[in-house]
Amino acid sequence: MMKNKGLSGIIASAISISLLAGMSPAAYLTQAYADGDSDANNTAVTENMSVQTTTAAVTQPIEGTTTTAVTTAVSEEQAVLDELTEKENILFGEFKRERAVLSGILDPDSERLTLDGVNGIIERCDSYDEICREFAYAQTYPDFVGGSGVTKVEYWLDDKGSEKIRLIVEENDIIYVKCDDNGCITDWNALYRGNNVVNTGRYKAQMVNSYMIYNDIDATGDVNCDGELGISDVVMFQKLLLGAADTELVNWKAADFCKDNKLNVFDLALMKRELICNK
Repeated sequence: MMKNKGLSGIIASAISISLLAGMSPAAYLTQAYADGDSDANNTAVTENMSVQTTTAAVTQPIEGTTTTAVTTAVSEEQAVLDELTEKENILFGEFKRERAVLSGILDPDSERLTLDGVNGIIERCDSYDEICREFAYAQTYPDFVGGSGVTKVEYWLDDKGSEKIRLIVEENDIIYVKCDDNGCITDWNALYRGNNVVNTGRYKAQMVNSYMIYNDIDATGDVNCDGELGISDVVMFQKLLLGAADTELVNWKAADFCKDNKLNVFDLALMKRELICNK
């Protein structure tokens, strides 16, 4: 289901969403949870201190064992956060829901938006601003917020992000995206076109970024998403690097063999080697 509605762009979004959060859409979606995360971190520190204080009243061996266990747990938690931060830096964003879960302020089994629920919200709301407020009310923590140039907000319909609702805040677009395990798009639909324009080339190149990076999907070379790495993938990738205007990679992350979030001749060389090795 899709609805076309003219809005006054980001200014209208900022005014309306400020009724909910007191700031612009981009600021609201990227900063609204900072205080909650800080409180959770303070709580975690307090709990760790109380554990160590309690064990101090017992015998020395127990204290040492407990302290070691607590230190190990903290180290493991920090390692998870460090890994998440590294992925966020690549995407210029933040996995809000995952951070809320790791901080202990959100139950991992908390309800998510559903496709039927999203369509229902879009159908009954009169503006993009109202839709955004309804989404935020239904699911306080979006799964991902970020982007460079424009603000992208994602509400995942599953735990991995293979099926999601993607908002392009400044353009007032809402898109449904579904991909397979390798990150190849199997279905997508513009549910709401605020500006009546969807640049399919750009959107398809970016729709699966968060899924690929969050789930550590390795490059397969299948840039045209036909299910296998073939000579057609190599030719398409080579044309892209040469600047052919009519070239579009359905899944550009499949060509990032160097895992540096860039595409260049080094990736092409590795793709050719992979093709030869698989023959």
